[in-house]
Amino acid sequence: MTDNSDQHDSRGLRKLRGETDYDDWAMAAQARLGKRGLWDVVTVPRPARRELAVSDDERELELKRRIAQQAYEQSQKDQGIHTWGDGPLPVEQLGPVPSTRLERESEYNARVQKWLDRNKELWEELIPSLSAEGLNIARRVPASDGKAVWDALYARYGNITTASVVTVLDDLFTCKMHAGGRIKEHVAEWERVNLKAQRAGLDFSQNPVLQSYLFLRTLPDQFKPYAAIRYETGVEDPTAVYQGAIEFAKTSLNGEEADTSGQALWGEEIGRAHV
Repeated sequence: MTDNSDQHDSRGLRKLRGETDYDDWAMAAQARLGKRGLWDVVTVPRPARRELAVSDDERELELKRRIAQQAYEQSQKDQGIHTWGDGPLPVEQLGPVPSTRLERESEYNARVQKWLDRNKELWEELIPSLSAEGLNIARRVPASDGKAVWDALYARYGNITTASVVTVLDDLFTCKMHAGGRIKEHVAEWERVNLKAQRAGLDFSQNPVLQSYLFLRTLPDQFKPYAAIRYETGVEDPTAVYQGAIEFAKTSLNGEEADTSGQALWGEEIGRAHV
């Protein structure tokens, strides 16, 4: 029997239709690319040369080299054929062995090549999901450069504008658990809205207490006891708050699908958000 995860992987990314579904496409792409270990190619620039810590073996090798150099320089001095005068030997002026060193060319090239290989894998993931305008955008960047394709798509469809921020705020402040809804589905929707907010520059993960508080305000009246308990015990961990709401529905509301006909904890129905 074929494993379901294999079937999912074989389908690849969903098709990007254009600006109208870019946010949903990008969120699905982030999940798949994260699973494939390619998301950091999108978020992290091409590797630059870096400083590395000197290992114990490297330090010992350098000390041995200096001992040999000192013996040679002393021999030159004793024979009077040196050029550094009567002062200390040049090796004696080197100071202690450094604790860091610049990455060697071979090390750097190997790391860059690994990144390029993964960048090509990213390109191979993205291209089949594009059509029409998306493919035209991809043709304008270097071949096999997945990060360039992603950045170009973002520049076309995902740039933050006043209108897009207002749309995200609308989604955020009108998100609530509707009648007949399931708490797990509501949690998934809330997390989706938060991801959209994060991409629009509204990163509530930097303030987990606020994130938890806003979530609790989206729940219907049946969850008021749970919210009250959470306010007393702490809301510093949004994930724990979400999971707690799911468990509360199972144990206190007769199962996963609770009666949600009451008003959300916002109180009055919230209209469209205006900025």
